[in-house]
Amino acid sequence: MQRENNLSLSLEIQPSLRLRRMLMGLYFLGLLALFISVLSIFIKIVVSVFVLGVAWITIKRLNSSYYSIRYSDNLGWEFSAGGNYISIDILQSTVITPYMLFLHFKESSKRDYGLFSTKRACLIFNDAITDVDYRNLVVKLKITVIK
Repeated sequence: MQRENNLSLSLEIQPSLRLRRMLMGLYFLGLLALFISVLSIFIKIVVSVFVLGVAWITIKRLNSSYYSIRYSDNLGWEFSAGGNYISIDILQSTVITPYMLFLHFKESSKRDYGLFSTKRACLIFNDAITDVDYRNLVVKLKITVIK
């Protein structure tokens, strides 16, 4: 009995609810620390408006952050942040945990010039894709890149 090895993978990464909740908790803790501080009420209000503005922008940005990653035997790893797919090289510094994946990569076609690095990072929580897709992504990374 011969087993067929299908090494292609295509994933659409959705915004993570866990990341959104974690960031909102951190913003809340920042506001709590601000209001129990001994600063004047005027400074507390100004800084809290700034923190709430940054929180609103962050959540709005998180809700619209859709990207894709795919792998095929012929083309290797590819990444898309809403546009065309670009060929990438997954770096050995990629970190895999049961809850999240810190994907470090660089574009295959660009050279690294030291100060102006072409390296990028992508945080993928396990709730951003289905459990089966997350396991498939982890396995595919371990098989093809991470030794």
